[in-house]
Amino acid sequence: MKKLIVILLSLLSINLSIAAQTIPVLEYYPSCDYQVIKKIKTKARLRYDSQYAETGDLEKAFQKAKKQILKASQSTNGDAIVLTKRTIKASVKGTANRDISHSGKMMLYTLEGEILKQCEDIPGQVRVPSPITPDGQISLTKKSTVIPIRSESELTFDNLSFNEKGNNFSPITNILSFENGAYGIKIEDSQSSVVKKLGIPAVELWLQNDISLMNYGNTVWLVFLNKKLIKITNNVPFLNQELSNLVPFSNKLEENKWIFTTPNGNTLSQKMKLPDSLIDANNKDEVEFNIEFNTVDDAYEFHVTQYLTLHADEREAQITSFSYYQKDAALQLNKLNAPSFDSRVNLDTLIKEHQKDDELLISHIPYSPIGIIRLKNKSKLYIFNNNLIVKTYADRVNKIELYGSIFPSSIGFSSSSEYKLLGLGIGDDVKNIIQNQDKNIQQFGDIIEIETPTYTYNLYVDNDVIYKAEVLFY
Repeated sequence: MKKLIVILLSLLSINLSIAAQTIPVLEYYPSCDYQVIKKIKTKARLRYDSQYAETGDLEKAFQKAKKQILKASQSTNGDAIVLTKRTIKASVKGTANRDISHSGKMMLYTLEGEILKQCEDIPGQVRVPSPITPDGQISLTKKSTVIPIRSESELTFDNLSFNEKGNNFSPITNILSFENGAYGIKIEDSQSSVVKKLGIPAVELWLQNDISLMNYGNTVWLVFLNKKLIKITNNVPFLNQELSNLVPFSNKLEENKWIFTTPNGNTLSQKMKLPDSLIDANNKDEVEFNIEFNTVDDAYEFHVTQYLTLHADEREAQITSFSYYQKDAALQLNKLNAPSFDSRVNLDTLIKEHQKDDELLISHIPYSPIGIIRLKNKSKLYIFNNNLIVKTYADRVNKIELYGSIFPSSIGFSSSSEYKLLGLGIGDDVKNIIQNQDKNIQQFGDIIEIETPTYTYNLYVDNDVIYKAEVLFY
């Protein structure tokens, strides 16, 4: 009897020792630069009687597979486990005489995980949920599909619409802190890693000086230099108001839910009333001004607007926008410019060449766009310079538009255009167009409409001068 008690106590001691060595299964990935020591894949087979696996069966299978992962982790030097994938398969195997009623109904439950070398979490960082929760459920988050990023010589786009790939999501976080990053990303992150985290953007622009921009369907813009993130801002609009209104709205980057702690310990947030202590004496009577805070590498700039209160001699200062950027890259941001092209396509000739087969494709335009706006229903707007936009549906061109300026004047892009429709460009006079065009012409207020069997021209005029032109394909 004493020997039996000793054996039982010994077994209990071993079990307690194993339990003490069990490492935790994380609900979130560490918010630091963790190391994956080992990837483990386990399988659990269970027999079940019902036609479909019940909740209890799934729970048994999960616990069995999870136990194997925990056991395998004991031989590593890991600190934590993240469950990355689960697969459930069911099979029905008949007996030798194919009698299904006596068949073995089996469930194969596969569970995969990663053993991590833990690191110290960074305060204020957005936490990314693990794909599979510690209790075996699929996380509500979805992995983003990475699209090709433009190389120096080639531009490629995904074939799925913004709506399909990035318009149905919840905000990443309710409150973000700028310290050590924002929206789960930080300055100097690579462009490809940002796309991995946030998904396909609604807008992409590729400018000169190796500067590119991304937008996810709201006022927040991400600015990259040599494919490294150098600025996050909602202080600068990079598209005119008409185009901005076309971009599918997204709450992925909720700019009205951020918080920032200044070096002096003050807490700032979007649309908050600015404390008097942060208003410089020189700015007291200004309607708008900026306040700035600097760290060793980064700069934080907040735009403030002052509103008159009920008392005529008092103003209320409110934070209306922000910029967070790398100080070393600040000079590059003042050099934004749209790429120029050596040759210009003749739009009228291009349209006539493809009039017979009624199939003008985006690939027929003989040079690369400098940007794309992903609309819903697989429609896209390709930007070719500060004036020309081509709208497509599944790569087929259905509209060509000429603008006086696609980008706001504050960006500093040239607004001169060499493109023409019907031989007329932005800023040209249209007094003689009705006499010179042998087509069906009508005028509706400030719009002159010219119809052909396969397409329609619309010229938008102000005092007989064109400020916008478009051609619609049937």
